[in-house]
Amino acid sequence: MVGFITNGWVIAVAFFLAALALAHIVQRIMPVDVHAPGTSVIDTLRDYSLMSREELKIIAGSPELERGWGAVVAGNAKTARAEFEAASGSSCEAVAALAQVALVQHSTADAGQIVATCNRLAERFRASPEAAVRAGGIHALIVASQQPGAGLEALSEAARRADDDPELRVTAADAHMEIARWWAKRYKEAPGNADRAIDEYNVVISRAADTNEPALQTIVQFAHNEKTQLLIHHLHEETIDTPALPGDPDAILRWALAKGRQQDRISSEQAIATTLPPDAPAILRLAVAQAWLTHGRLLYERDDTTEGAVEALTELGRLFRNDSSPQVQAIVRQGRELDEIARRMHRHGGPYGWTRVDPHADIRIPLLRYEGRVWGWKMWPLSAALVLILALLGLWPVSRRILDTVNGISDAREQALDTESTVIFAVAATAMALRWLVLNTRSLLHGKSAQWRQLGIGLVLALALAGLIFVGGRITGLFG
Repeated sequence: MVGFITNGWVIAVAFFLAALALAHIVQRIMPVDVHAPGTSVIDTLRDYSLMSREELKIIAGSPELERGWGAVVAGNAKTARAEFEAASGSSCEAVAALAQVALVQHSTADAGQIVATCNRLAERFRASPEAAVRAGGIHALIVASQQPGAGLEALSEAARRADDDPELRVTAADAHMEIARWWAKRYKEAPGNADRAIDEYNVVISRAADTNEPALQTIVQFAHNEKTQLLIHHLHEETIDTPALPGDPDAILRWALAKGRQQDRISSEQAIATTLPPDAPAILRLAVAQAWLTHGRLLYERDDTTEGAVEALTELGRLFRNDSSPQVQAIVRQGRELDEIARRMHRHGGPYGWTRVDPHADIRIPLLRYEGRVWGWKMWPLSAALVLILALLGLWPVSRRILDTVNGISDAREQALDTESTVIFAVAATAMALRWLVLNTRSLLHGKSAQWRQLGIGLVLALALAGLIFVGGRITGLFG
């Protein structure tokens, strides 16, 4: 009877695990749509790119460009290059310029050839009377600067040309943004690099007055977000590396931390101040949602209480709960998880004192597409039930070997599995007992109470491990 019950448990658990594995495999091989069915390429570019309205209008007027960017969205590089090459011979100068820059951007040439081609295109388009063509030349310089081994010269030239052209506000912001990122990547090499990056981010942010261009709004929001992240990481490292100064070291560290918090908090507050228009593209909504999540994390980690973080994360959910973008919904889920933790955190003595979070467990069932978190006392029965099931599964093979009653089992594979499970139990139980002995030797020698419950839990976990090995062996042996 005991053997029948144990085998039933084994089969049930095995089927459940196999179903979860199958669901995970299906989920991995299913294709993921870049945009919703029926959405045009122009709508996708408007939602997820940084192209200006003028550039989108040019693409919409060229079938070759539209097909080329559609291929880029679909990940078909070969078709994209063919369509861009066809569009580069267009009689419309703007179409040809955008096509040639896109062709170079998605080419397979080596870095030296790409840089040389970009420089030629930049010179050819420089004196064009059309703003879109001049913007194409500046984009070519930006593409050249992104090649391996390229320096800052091409980016500086691109920013200078765009700054001198009042019609290229979006392109100028894009160039300064790339310069800021160039310095931000190197902020650990020298302290001054972070300051240079922040200066360039401020140049981009200062262009926020033009609210009629969604692409410019998005670039400005990216500048806010990246500046905040740089301040958070850079100022934290700067306070750690602060050299010893005359005076109280603790007071100096508190002053440095307060200064760092003030700067990154001000930047974070500026990042969440963006007002979204009703027709805001998905990439702008994503950037603003990310700003709110960063602000909530900053308050969660720095404040003495978590009230501010809870308010910020609640606002994140209120603003973007019904957003149609999957990426934005991913940000909302992260905010919801952090909000739950912040509501159940107990902090004593400030952010650097003692903190405690209520016990919880994350439950994810891919087969049912369920994700949830169980808090408090509800977690313990679930955890205890899982450990108990595994312990019962381990008790069957272990007890059979310990009592030396094989009960007439002639299957060599099953006997070997029983032996392996018993060995695993013996090794794990010995390790748990030795660990318990090391931790409680002093208490035993001084006649104090030892943590016997800890020893019991360790032996149950050893049984659970043996049960897991037993189940795995039965599954790989097709339940034989």
